[in-house]
Amino acid sequence: MRGRVGCLVPHGLQVRAGRRGGLDYPIAASYLAEILPSRARGRWLVAAFSLQAAGILLGAAAGVVILEAYPHVTSWRIMLGFGLLPALIIIWLRRRVPESPRWLAQNGREQEARDIGRALVGVPVQVTDADKERHEPPAEGVGAFLQPRLFSRQWRRRTVFTAAPWFLMDIATYGVGIFTPTLLASLTVHGANTTFIADDIVSTKGTALLDVFLVVGFLLAIFLIDRVGRVPLQLVGFAVMAVALCVLAIGSQLPGGAGAHLPMVLIGFGLFNMFMNLGPNATTFALPAEVFPSEIRSAGHGFAAGCGKLGAALGTFLFPVLLTGIGQAALLYAVAAACALGFLITLVFRVEPRGCSLDELSGVQATRLAPRVTPP
Repeated sequence: MRGRVGCLVPHGLQVRAGRRGGLDYPIAASYLAEILPSRARGRWLVAAFSLQAAGILLGAAAGVVILEAYPHVTSWRIMLGFGLLPALIIIWLRRRVPESPRWLAQNGREQEARDIGRALVGVPVQVTDADKERHEPPAEGVGAFLQPRLFSRQWRRRTVFTAAPWFLMDIATYGVGIFTPTLLASLTVHGANTTFIADDIVSTKGTALLDVFLVVGFLLAIFLIDRVGRVPLQLVGFAVMAVALCVLAIGSQLPGGAGAHLPMVLIGFGLFNMFMNLGPNATTFALPAEVFPSEIRSAGHGFAAGCGKLGAALGTFLFPVLLTGIGQAALLYAVAAACALGFLITLVFRVEPRGCSLDELSGVQATRLAPRVTPP
């Protein structure tokens, strides 16, 4: 009974952490989209999301340190507990984050909207009737849960455009990303005298090295997203991810296996990590916060993020099973095909938000809450 309780407690904590993480995706993205100017909206959305790359790099580095200092089977518990520290820091930093002026204006709190608007833009602002107008009342009951507007004729194209690529991208991202140490160990670590702890240390060091490309990809995305656009970056990202996975698959099929062709392995993983974050891993987070109107912005982002996490679950749970069942090469080709499908869906359903206001993107030409100097 004690063993069962011990298993249930961390499982319950994981469910709660996942639920709160799922809430934070649409709330954070929608909030940023509503308070940022259109000329810099893309790079700030990506910059906020890119902090995950720093977290991934920190996590890999922490894993190496913990395994080197405590090379035991139970070292994973220390790694899991390490994740509490950044969560506590975020809770502290968010204590004084102001509410969205758009939401305040639409919910009868005009003075707060004016005060926060002035604090954000540095000059007095006014709240007009257009700022307070709701173009459609918020859904209630079952409708609030299902959000049928996302699947109406007007918005279903954008729902597919934001949700399907995120689903496919996360299959590849979490499948390959989480099991990068396993793949590296399988592809490159050999020897009858090695132990699984030694293999873990070697493969984790390799993962930490490859995670540097995640940071490089996000830095390039921040620089390019408002210059090139979201759709071109997503298309290029999916295309190079597919090519990189094919490089890894071909390397595993060459004589001597991938272990005899280590440069191919490093190039494949490096390209995959860099262009994943340069492309769809950044753009799939930004796009849902931009292409939907304010009434369903969080719902649209939440649905797209939920589809992404469904893909992440499939990638995480199916990847080790398929790696054993069909082998490395076939699995990598299959994930490459998922990336190619993401490229195709992006191309067919594309909506480019670069340089457009949120009202232009939603088709609502209403007066926005904007700086208006009050007469003396």
